[in-house]
Amino acid sequence: MKGPKRSLDVSKIVDAVMELLDEEPSAAPTLRGVAARLGVRPNTLYTYVPDRVALEGVVVEHLLELAGPAALTGGAPWRERVTGYAMRLRAELLARPGVVPFFFSGPMSGPNAAAVGEGLLTAFTEGGLRPDDAARAAYTVIVHVLGSAALAAADPPGPGASEAEVLAVLEARRAALAAGPPLTAATAATAAAWNSSEQAEWGINRLIDGCIGSLP
Repeated sequence: MKGPKRSLDVSKIVDAVMELLDEEPSAAPTLRGVAARLGVRPNTLYTYVPDRVALEGVVVEHLLELAGPAALTGGAPWRERVTGYAMRLRAELLARPGVVPFFFSGPMSGPNAAAVGEGLLTAFTEGGLRPDDAARAAYTVIVHVLGSAALAAADPPGPGASEAEVLAVLEARRAALAAGPPLTAATAATAAAWNSSEQAEWGINRLIDGCIGSLP
């Protein structure tokens, strides 16, 4: 196998992963697949990412950066900064559903994760929370975003489906729920779209309401 034309580094590895995800969004890239894309042997990658967890970690860092953590400390009102970043991160994840499990395979501990955490803390303290409560609120928002993305990625027809496919699935789901018990039937239209972006943003805002509502 021929070696790479240029020297290898972590950024090139991340680029290779993203290229693979762009070609096949729902497939989680492997070390072997990334090495093949780069034209190197899998063992060559170990100098830069010693194992699969490390590979997933650098990809997580890249996704956190793509969502624009700098905006968390920008000039917009604090609440808009929180919901804006949360929804951008969810969108980046759903554009590449194969990367969603990476967020559950190890701690988010890189510099971009730190920037996201600091930005959320800054926003929530501006909202009136004490630092310890701001930390809890920040964690709660991230858990909601990751859970929402994971459920949406697994929800038929899946990310990338056409509008017609999405509408067909929603209609079938509404019909099934409408035939259920009284409360289920009454909420069929809303429950059918529980993995939508509208539902995700509604949930983030209600979490914020709850956190700020806990102020003495």
